[in-house]
Amino acid sequence: MVAFVGGPNPGEIKPLTSETLAIHLVLPALLVFGLAYAADALRRAVAERDRRERIAIEAERKRIAWELHDSAKQRLHAAHLLVSALVGRVDPEAAVVLQRAQIELESAAADMDTSLAELRSPLEGRPLHEALADRAREMASAQAPLIEVHGTAPPLPPLMAAHVYRIACEAMTNALRHAQATRIDVLVQTTPTGLRLDVVDDGIGLPEPTRTAATGIAAMRSRAASIGAELDVRRGETGGTHVIVHLDVIGATT
Repeated sequence: MVAFVGGPNPGEIKPLTSETLAIHLVLPALLVFGLAYAADALRRAVAERDRRERIAIEAERKRIAWELHDSAKQRLHAAHLLVSALVGRVDPEAAVVLQRAQIELESAAADMDTSLAELRSPLEGRPLHEALADRAREMASAQAPLIEVHGTAPPLPPLMAAHVYRIACEAMTNALRHAQATRIDVLVQTTPTGLRLDVVDDGIGLPEPTRTAATGIAAMRSRAASIGAELDVRRGETGGTHVIVHLDVIGATT
């Protein structure tokens, strides 16, 4: 088969061989195939990166959980036993201090149990909003305030999702323990550049002045900074506390 096309000179007709025609037909197909292969390779590379991040995060969680359980929690328990052994052996004034020490040690043990539970209940590949809804159900009880999670989160790199999850859990825990709240609302929204998270309670609000160490705000700020997120902790419009996280995923490095 021989076709004819215009030659380099005006009026000249140059024959187009079947081999040349085949090249003209095959090249676009090869280009499309190459682009599709490159896109698939990129998707697989991103999926592999996410898988490795999940494995690394899980390994770090397990390491911290083991250290807390095998070392810190055991020492805390031993200290509680030593303090309890002094009950009834000290004067009334010292007994008041001793009782307070017992309460603080019991609270610390409860905090550690909560931390261990969270370390053993990671996202495990779940979307952020699903993990938060599960955590809210775990925290709910007959005496606890109503906790509701609204909205959906965009796909996030595992490390970012884990830190946002911890910030939200810290905010919910603070509302449960310190704010005397009757309702906690968690709103997850997809934004043009990433994610916005709001945790709002109807409790007594932030103390004046705010004690960052006591309320966990310092820990939340540290987590937010580690992933390049903006954290705003303020009094709610109608009272209570409002925690806001803005996370820009576009162009972020994790």
